[in-house]
Amino acid sequence: MFRSLKTQLMLSLALIILLFIGQETVSYQNQKRLVTGLASNQEIVDGVVQVKALEKDVLDLQRNVLIYKENQASSVLQRLNDMMSSVTGKLAITSLFIEKNNIGTDQQVAIESMRDHLKAYRENFDSVVLLIDKKSELFNKTIVTHLSHLNTITDEVSNSIHLNQSIQTTHVTTKRLADLTSALQLSAYQYFIRPNTENITNFQSIFSQVESTAAPLNIDGFTSALAALSSDFNLLTQVTRNYNYLVNVVMSGSANEFLYLAKNLSEVALTHLDSSNAQLNTLVEESVIRGNIMFILGIFLTSLITVYILKRLIFPIEKVTQVFNALAENKIINEKLELNVNRKDEIGHLMKSATIFKLKNKQTNDLLLQSQQLNQQLVLSQKRAEQATKAKSMFLANMSHEIRTPMNGVVGMLSLLSNTPLNDEQKEYINLVNSSSESLLTLINSILDYSKIESGKLAIESIHFNVTDIINEVVIIMNALAEKKSLVLNIRSMSLSQKTVIGDPTRLKQILINLLSNAIKFTEQGTIDLEVELTEINKEQLNFSCKVSDTGIGLSEEQQQNIFTPFSQADNSTTRKYGGTGLGLTIVKQLCELMSGDIDIKSTLNKGSCFSFYLVYQKPENDITDSTEPDIAINPVNLSFNKILLVEDNRINQIVATKILTKLTLSADIAVNGIHALEKLNSSSYDLILMDCQMPEMDGYQTTKAIRAGEAGKAHQDIPIIAMTANAMKGDKERCLSAGMNDYLAKPIDINKLQQKLRFWMNKNNKTS
Repeated sequence: MFRSLKTQLMLSLALIILLFIGQETVSYQNQKRLVTGLASNQEIVDGVVQVKALEKDVLDLQRNVLIYKENQASSVLQRLNDMMSSVTGKLAITSLFIEKNNIGTDQQVAIESMRDHLKAYRENFDSVVLLIDKKSELFNKTIVTHLSHLNTITDEVSNSIHLNQSIQTTHVTTKRLADLTSALQLSAYQYFIRPNTENITNFQSIFSQVESTAAPLNIDGFTSALAALSSDFNLLTQVTRNYNYLVNVVMSGSANEFLYLAKNLSEVALTHLDSSNAQLNTLVEESVIRGNIMFILGIFLTSLITVYILKRLIFPIEKVTQVFNALAENKIINEKLELNVNRKDEIGHLMKSATIFKLKNKQTNDLLLQSQQLNQQLVLSQKRAEQATKAKSMFLANMSHEIRTPMNGVVGMLSLLSNTPLNDEQKEYINLVNSSSESLLTLINSILDYSKIESGKLAIESIHFNVTDIINEVVIIMNALAEKKSLVLNIRSMSLSQKTVIGDPTRLKQILINLLSNAIKFTEQGTIDLEVELTEINKEQLNFSCKVSDTGIGLSEEQQQNIFTPFSQADNSTTRKYGGTGLGLTIVKQLCELMSGDIDIKSTLNKGSCFSFYLVYQKPENDITDSTEPDIAINPVNLSFNKILLVEDNRINQIVATKILTKLTLSADIAVNGIHALEKLNSSSYDLILMDCQMPEMDGYQTTKAIRAGEAGKAHQDIPIIAMTANAMKGDKERCLSAGMNDYLAKPIDINKLQQKLRFWMNKNNKTS
């Protein structure tokens, strides 16, 4: 009926959706009915709880009435009023509950009767309160007054008889009368506090004794006072009987009747609750049955749809997948996996595509094999190129080290020789040799920088420095060279948004010196202009841009294309005339790129060139306008090192180092390798070690580790060790420090830097000691 597989799947999906909608509808209706039933049942439960609470409240009410009758506390009276108000409110709630649930008119009549009983109860309680107040007033204002009056009369008679000592018998009788009067007062208080039969009998007994004792004495006013006390006490007992009757009989009867009605009402409410629970259970059973019917129907329809999808979709797709897997693995296709290309739906189109794919598979495999062969050749070529680059870098690094070692001797000896008495001709020769050695050292440093950059070992510092200081320092140095050629070096413009940046001042100085020295080298007459600008990129970064322009020989367009290529100059004639390695501009460009910048050139042949570059620096939090530091004076200083051990295998370097130390008024013992150094340390005491790193038998790293391990004695375990090595690649300093050395100096040794290092460790030793 439906040939399209898409239509068949949509129809199946629609049936599943309708089934889910039906299940959700039935489930929603069941939930709604259950929620309604639960809410109604909860209302009935709440009503039953209110009715049950009425029983408890009536019992608490009667108990508190009895408490109030005994102690007349105001807190109990307030509690009773609150409880009566609470019972009234609960009766109203119960009435609404009865009316809402149609429990019956008889129960409404019972509630009205309970209201009447509660009203009568309240009225009787108000009467009890009035009678208790009247009792207190009668006792405190009348009876207490009568008793006080009797005591006064008795005291007056006793005093008069005491003055007349001749009447002894009368005196005894009067004393007894006074005692009986006091006892009568005490019995009246006892009855007031606890009004029971025992206390009434006690009062009447004492009253009779007082009356019989006072008769023979014939005291004026005493008999009339006794009569008034008797009358008021009888009234007090009558008031007490009245509120006791109200509490014990009338109010108790109302409470019992109220309690009886409340119990009957509670039984009716419980019966209604049982009925509601039965209805709720029936509703739950019906919901479960409906849910089960829908569940079974859903399973049945889902099973039918699943079987249909398996037969029409899953099994054919699985068969196509097996065919594609066989094609991908270049296996022979089984006859059972032959595809039915006569189907008119999407699966049929897929089977036709699989058949076409089978025909193209062989061509693809052939192309893949060729591609793998090419990739293998490419990987092999890449490995060879990487090995060649690594070998070149290692060769440059090793050559730089091997050249630096004798250069240390050359530069050191020249420095020592220049400080000896020389004639003018000898001084000229020394200056020429110094110039040649400086050129050679510059060449070595260029090769080393290029090697570091190419091997990724050149470190870029991030420190605060003053841009103005760097530019002024470079201009002062280069201006001396420009004046020798009668050239004018101008700072045409310097626009700085701030003076302090975070970056590498050494590399900035290297770039400026390289560009300015090239401009001076290739310019015979005219001017060299420097333009500097520092602008803000954002809140965290600054852009430093600079232009170096000259009026020199210039470059052609073809020469400009190769100007930044390593070991490349304009042409061979330029090399012969001006010299150079062709590495300077290459290093400048790579340094710019390492500092997130770049360099460009604009040049006209025979008219001059303009090199422009930019660098990205970090912006410091504060712009420190004056960042210059005072230069350290290069003068000999008396250092408090008793003895220094120089560990160096090269004879010339031994001589240079000892001569330099001698100029610093220091002496040193020499060890030619690590083994020799350990022997000297174990036999003598030293304050500091100058350690070469590459030596035969035991190098500087192994020697340092041995010293730190205690093989040179405990006294030398923490001795300061300064590395003096021709290894100047990135990571060489860190390797020295990780081996246990304390500081690092690169060869050729600069006497000023050595002096600074020695002063630092001398001061540190003095502080620790």
